[in-house]
Amino acid sequence: MFDDDQKNGDHIAGQSFSVSARDVQVEKSGRNNHHDFTFSYPTQVYESENLWENRISPDYFFHHAPVGCLILNDKHQVVLANEKLLQILQTTEKTLLYKKFTSYLPSHTISEYISAYKNLHDPNSNFSLRLHIIRENGSEFEATFHCSYYSGDALKPNFLGVITDISESKGKELLIEKKFELLTLAGQLIRLGVWEFDTVSRDFLYSSEAGKLLGFPINDELNLHIIKNDQNIPFHAGFIQILNNVLGSGKAVDEELLLNSQSAPQKWARILAIPVRKSGTICSLRGIITDITKEKSHQEEKASELAELRSVNEVKAKFFSVIAHDIRGPFHGLLMVTEYLLNQQSKLNSAELADMHNHLHDSIQKQYHLLTDLLAWLRLQGSTFTVSLTRLNLSTLVQNVIEQQSITARQKSIQLINAVPKDFSLNADENMLGLVFRNLISNGIKFSSSGGTVSIRSIMHENLCKIFITDSGTGIPEDEIPHLFLLEAKKSKEGTNHETGTGYGLLLCKEVIDKHNGQIDVDSIEGEGTTFIISLPQTNDGANH
Repeated sequence: MFDDDQKNGDHIAGQSFSVSARDVQVEKSGRNNHHDFTFSYPTQVYESENLWENRISPDYFFHHAPVGCLILNDKHQVVLANEKLLQILQTTEKTLLYKKFTSYLPSHTISEYISAYKNLHDPNSNFSLRLHIIRENGSEFEATFHCSYYSGDALKPNFLGVITDISESKGKELLIEKKFELLTLAGQLIRLGVWEFDTVSRDFLYSSEAGKLLGFPINDELNLHIIKNDQNIPFHAGFIQILNNVLGSGKAVDEELLLNSQSAPQKWARILAIPVRKSGTICSLRGIITDITKEKSHQEEKASELAELRSVNEVKAKFFSVIAHDIRGPFHGLLMVTEYLLNQQSKLNSAELADMHNHLHDSIQKQYHLLTDLLAWLRLQGSTFTVSLTRLNLSTLVQNVIEQQSITARQKSIQLINAVPKDFSLNADENMLGLVFRNLISNGIKFSSSGGTVSIRSIMHENLCKIFITDSGTGIPEDEIPHLFLLEAKKSKEGTNHETGTGYGLLLCKEVIDKHNGQIDVDSIEGEGTTFIISLPQTNDGANH
C-alpha cells in the first residue's frame, strides 16, 4: 500500500520501455471458408515478459475477452466473432458469419445504430451505444455496444465491435470489472488511458493517454510506458488515495477525480480500478482513466440551468397564486356592494347612496392600481421588454414625481424635499425610473405621520449614481428587511392614516433597478424612518435590454 511517509510513498519513478508501435491490422488470409480474417500483431510485445504476462496482444484479447467481440465489414456483415459472442447470442459460428448485425437489433434501435455508424470516418473515430439485442432464439437482452474504426481503405473499411451483456450484471464490482476488461480490449483502438500498478515491484505501467491525464512522461513513438519505483516522479495525491482504497478494501472502485496542475488546465477524470489476485493475494491493480472534463462541465451547466428553472417555476407558481387571491378578493367585495345597491337603492336616502358610491369608487380605484402594478410587473418579466436609455436630468424627474404626489402629501401635512443637484444627470429609462420614485415617495408619505418629511438627494460615488429616498415614518422591523423584495413574502401594510396598497410596489422597484444593472438597498430604524438607496452605473451602457 502507498504510504506518504515512506521514501517512495507518493513518487513512483519511471522511464519508457520499448513496445512495437505497429498498429493492429486485419488481413485476408486467402482461405476459402468463413474464417477470412485473422489478427496480425507484433511478436515482441514487451522488454519484460513479466509485465501483464504478455497478454496484451490483440489476438489474445479478441478470443479470450469476457465480452463479445466481432469484426464488421462496410456492409454491416459479421466477418469474425469470438466464442463469448456466440454464447451471448446463443448461436453458432456458421449461422452468424456474414449475417448482417442489424438483423440482431429490434426495429426501433436500428436507426440509432445506423446514425452512430455513419460517424465512423477515420481510424480515430468510435461510438458507444446502450441498446437491446435479439438472441438467435428470439429473446432480447440489454447490452452496451462499443464500435471503432478498425482497418481497411476509405472505400471498404472494417470495424471492431465489442458487446457486453449488462442484463445479468450482479453488483457494481462485477460491472466495473467487465468495464475494465472491455476498455482494456479496446484501449489501443479508441485511445483510452490503460494502466497497471505492480504491488510487488511497485512499477507502474501506463498507456500514452493515461500518461497525458496523469502528467507522466510519454514518448510519442511508443504506446506503453513504465515508471520504475526507484525514480522520483510525483503522483497526484487523489490518484494515490484511490490506489490505497483499492488495496485496503480489496474491492474495485469507480470514482471521479479532479486533476489540478500548475502547468495545465484543470481536468476531471473518471478512474476504474480493480485488484488482481494471485493465490489469494493482490499482485497488481489494473485500471482505466478517461477524460470527463467536457461531460462534467455539461453536467454542471445542466444542473445550474435546472436549479434556475425550478426557482423560476416556483416563483411563477407563487405569483399566480398571489394574483388569484389579490384579484378575486376585491371583486368579491365589489359584487356585494353592487348587489346591495341593486336590491336596496329604493330604500336608501341620498347620504347613504353617496356613501355607497364613494365606497364603490375607492374599491374600483384600488383594483385599478392593483392591475396597473401587476401589468407593469408582468411587462418587466417578458423577454421582449426593452430598457430605453436616455440622458436625463435627475432633479427634473424627481420634481415631476413630487408634483404628482403633492396633493396626497398636503392632505397629511408632509413636506416633500427635492435635494438633487440641478445639474445632476444620468442614463436611465425615464418612465421606469419615474415608476420607482412614485412608489418609494408614495411609501414615504403612506408611512409618515402628519408633519413628517420625505426627501430625495443624490451623490456620485465611485462611478455610481447613488440616490437616497428618506422618510421620517414608522420604519421597518429589522427581520422584515431581507424579505422586502421577494414575491413569496409580498404583503401590504396599512399606512399611518390606514392607507392600503397593492403590495407589488417594492417588487416593481427591484425589477426596474435590476434591468438598469443597478442595486437597491434599505436602511431603516423602526420608529424613526427609512432610507431606500438606489445605485446606478454612471453610464449604464450595459443595461439589461
